[in-house]
Amino acid sequence: MNTMLLRATDIEVSYSHHLVLRGANLTVKSGECVALIGNNGSGKSTLLKVLSGKIAPNSGTVERFADPGLLEQNPDIPGATVQEALEQAQSWHAQLLAEYQRAVESGAMDQASVFQDRLDDVGWDLDHRVEAIASRLQTPPLDTPISVLSGGQRRRVALGRALLRTPDLLLLDEPTNHLD
Repeated sequence: MNTMLLRATDIEVSYSHHLVLRGANLTVKSGECVALIGNNGSGKSTLLKVLSGKIAPNSGTVERFADPGLLEQNPDIPGATVQEALEQAQSWHAQLLAEYQRAVESGAMDQASVFQDRLDDVGWDLDHRVEAIASRLQTPPLDTPISVLSGGQRRRVALGRALLRTPDLLLLDEPTNHLD
């Protein structure tokens, strides 16, 4: 059964007096792979930012039934090294573990069960994931400074960061740009 991940209805976005999107509609269900094709400046990146929640539309609605992740065309990469950048992307996991622990300690077992289910899904220990993602994406060595990375290397690290966040839906804005 394909569950609904995202639905956008009648999205309109304008900047000042420049209309970027009008009447954009999109539905994404689990298991689907959707591609947006259009000319430069036609609003593809803007639509992805609206779908991810990064910007709000001027009108229309976006219903998110899943946690979307967004890999932007020119992503910011925090951290001094590739390892720091990738590890920072997993900070959500430490927060999830802390929330689980708080729920157990306070006796909120229904809430603890929800956190436990999520941890069972994503794993209780993610230390191995940084190295696995770096290897699969062929990022530079983990001790490489972010400041010396080429455009393609930066893109691989940014993609790794997006994957390490384990979103339910991943939105990729020109994912092959700058790849070496």
